Amino acid sequence: MKKSMFSSYFYFPIILVVLSSPLFSQQLDTTAYYNNRFFITLLNNGDIGKGYRHQITYDSLHIINASGFFLSGKLGDSLWSNGVFGSESYLNYAPGKFLESSGDKKNKFYILNASETDFDSSWHDWKEAVELGAYFYDGNNDGVYNPVDLNGNGIWDANEDRPDLIGDYTNWTIYSDKVETEDRWYSINNPGQPQGIEIRQSVFAYTTSENEILDNTFFLRYIVENVSENEVYDSVYFGFVSDPDIGSPGGELMGTDTTLNCVYSYMKNEDSQWNYGANPPSVVSILLQGPRIKSENNDTSYVRRGKFLGEEYIFGAKNLKMSSSFIFGHYGLWAEDIQQALRNVMIGGKYPNGSDIKVKDYWGGNGDLLGSSDSINSNYLFTGDPITGSGWLNIYENDWRMLGSTGPFKLEKNKPQEIIIALVIARGNSPLNSVSLVKEYARGVKSFYESNFTEFPVSVEKENSITIPTKFILYQNYPNPFNPTTTIEYSIPSKVKSENANVKLIVYDVLGRVITTLVNIEQSAGLYKVNFNAGKLASGVYYAQLKYGEYIQTKKMLLLK
Repeated sequence: MKKSMFSSYFYFPIILVVLSSPLFSQQLDTTAYYNNRFFITLLNNGDIGKGYRHQITYDSLHIINASGFFLSGKLGDSLWSNGVFGSESYLNYAPGKFLESSGDKKNKFYILNASETDFDSSWHDWKEAVELGAYFYDGNNDGVYNPVDLNGNGIWDANEDRPDLIGDYTNWTIYSDKVETEDRWYSINNPGQPQGIEIRQSVFAYTTSENEILDNTFFLRYIVENVSENEVYDSVYFGFVSDPDIGSPGGELMGTDTTLNCVYSYMKNEDSQWNYGANPPSVVSILLQGPRIKSENNDTSYVRRGKFLGEEYIFGAKNLKMSSSFIFGHYGLWAEDIQQALRNVMIGGKYPNGSDIKVKDYWGGNGDLLGSSDSINSNYLFTGDPITGSGWLNIYENDWRMLGSTGPFKLEKNKPQEIIIALVIARGNSPLNSVSLVKEYARGVKSFYESNFTEFPVSVEKENSITIPTKFILYQNYPNPFNPTTTIEYSIPSKVKSENANVKLIVYDVLGRVITTLVNIEQSAGLYKVNFNAGKLASGVYYAQLKYGEYIQTKKMLLLK
């Protein structure tokens, strides 16, 4: 793996000079964050990567110009939209809480490092972060964050407080949409005004060299809260947006995978501009945890916060999936009414001006070559398979930006919504193999999230056109708890040999009695998914057991009706 000039540091401060900008009074804090194969620039107004050009790098080479988000909602009949995306100079957020000065010294990055000693200075600095709204593990259940080594053994114990460290490294900050209308960096009509939105952002990652998937991933958690005087914002949409520049800007293609809730970017040909050569990587932006809404079905919603803070679930609710995707070029969202334009593309199936997207004539795609395209959902752009060359494809290389959105949901006063995004990169042995590989990485990241960030994803091998699991593994079922259906995934590697080649997936009750055999057939190497319906069973604990010759793995499942 190539090392950058920063490879001996995990993070360090950078001096940011702004010569002429309405943001000058905000006293922006800037941090560079190095996580194995990534180098990321973060600004504490929510801007990722744009503070210094080309500062999301991968193997020391440029990969993403900027990443950020959009929000849009309604207050009665009144529409608002805002966001942070440095590639298009959308900078509507400023450091700190909504009703406090952006220049307060507390408005900085709070950085946690798993390799540091328990109870060190960063744990105590976290007190300021808690005052600003950061989470913490309350070991003694007194409601106050006080990281004290109660028994003096120098090691954190479960009855002691600790900060909200997710992954090996966590960067936390808070910002709000307090930027006034005249300072919103729009030289256009209707730039909008503050709505009283605060966002607590965590960027976290894992630096284990033993897992290639996590070495190629970083996570973004957005905790979005309405702190205004308004009781609720209705019909809210959240969009996660990025500007991949894998090679020379203008050489990318984009796509959408609705089964993975992701948008992705890749190159058609080799790259000479940034020296990726014959095998440039592919980039995926995946929605792992969508906002929570009520459900009339037997659904369960989840908020996952890692092994220390655990997970929260609510019955009669669900997490939204990606509801639309949009792909646009440089200044492709600028419009006479920018708020309505952002709203249009987040709803899906519309151009920024509000006109309907038609697959057969959408610019940049092959819709006109597909014959009948009535069955293709224009809410999601370019959902074909570039590996096989089938379906609706982006065929025109450009300096594209990619946007995935989720909604609609409510943003009730003082009831935050927690959204988790992952940016994943994979570099195969050819441009299209990178697409195949990054989707397998995305599946692994999804499984890792569903285990509440506790079970490392299964590694995959790089092949000419497909990816093969390298480990025998039974994943945790999802959802879990469930009612009444759940999904069980497992992988069979090519290296496993057994006299009895039948794969068996069996469900037992707590007394060890067989409830049902879901799988009992010979299967080749690959990833498999099985649905289990427990509609006729009573609430309680059940066990899924995967058997393959001498290999046996078991997972506990909780049915709650």
